[in-house]
Amino acid sequence: MKYKINYPYFGRTNDGILFVIIQPKYMIALEHQGTYGFGFAAYISRPKILSFYKFSKEVDKADFEGAIRQKAYNFFKKTPGAETIFKPIKEAKLIAGK
Repeated sequence: MKYKINYPYFGRTNDGILFVIIQPKYMIALEHQGTYGFGFAAYISRPKILSFYKFSKEVDKADFEGAIRQKAYNFFKKTPGAETIFKPIKEAKLIAGK
């Protein structure tokens, strides 16, 4: 079966993994869902990309970026002994706590 995917495709799987399919054989996913973890994984396997696509719901770019920002903020906020100040994500700074 062939799938018509409009690139970039921002999605969320049924179990909550956020991902973006950039090209037919390239996808980036937020993989680590742990308490203190925050990490991305890149996939270059078409079958793996299609497995994410088939069991996902499309989200718009703003929702995707907002969710990533929130997860990054939560990661830094939960780091022991740290306080964060967040402006736009590219200007994020980590300041040591008192």
